[in-house]
Amino acid sequence: MTLTLHFCNFAVFVNNVKTSNFTNDFHNQTTLVKWSSTNTFYLPLTLNKSLITKIKVYSKYTKVDTVGYQKISTRGAKMERANESIVYWMLLGRGPWTMYIAATTEGLCYVGSQHGPFEELANWVRKRLPAYELSEDENVMKPYATELMDYLEGRRTEFTLSMDLHGTAFQQAVWKVLQQIPYGQTVSYTDIAQQIKKPNAVRAVGTAIGSNPLLITVPCHRVISKNGKLTGYRGGLEMKEQLLGLEK
Repeated sequence: MTLTLHFCNFAVFVNNVKTSNFTNDFHNQTTLVKWSSTNTFYLPLTLNKSLITKIKVYSKYTKVDTVGYQKISTRGAKMERANESIVYWMLLGRGPWTMYIAATTEGLCYVGSQHGPFEELANWVRKRLPAYELSEDENVMKPYATELMDYLEGRRTEFTLSMDLHGTAFQQAVWKVLQQIPYGQTVSYTDIAQQIKKPNAVRAVGTAIGSNPLLITVPCHRVISKNGKLTGYRGGLEMKEQLLGLEK
């Protein structure tokens, strides 16, 4: 019986340890694992599928024959697909707003500065996710773009989209507090330092805020100086002023 399926290069993990013996037992690695469009694998009958804890799959389309292969549901093994190493991106543009946004399979990971160049995104990926590849995909990015435009056009005050933040433990602590600042309100850098219980780390807090990869959704624009003046912002003070004005 010939079916239209995926065939794959793959790695099999037994008890969470990558097993090389399995792949070396066969001559043609590209036809060992066959993955159908119905979330089903076809594996060689010689493999004890109950031992599998994870399968890392790199898939292509072809026609294959399932004779001599056993059927295994993806529910029985954790899958790690190649697209987990992709950063999807698009240029978000409507009216005066133009910025690059990007996401991994885990969620939105980057929102660029207004009118910022593509190199700004590319440089961030090289620094934070060096093993990832950039891939333009408006279909993947559409849900994120929709929520961002709803906010920029005054129809949304909170975000429900998933986020994939990459930073140090200290940066993550600061960014978590930023997400708790209510729409239309502002706090100072000193306030943030106190909330993370590091009152003497105001300068470090400012540096962490400046490294925030998710402008708008992690609202660092709501942080101002203690005297009420607007200070540094990765997207530029003009963008910061526009966002604060939008929330009034």
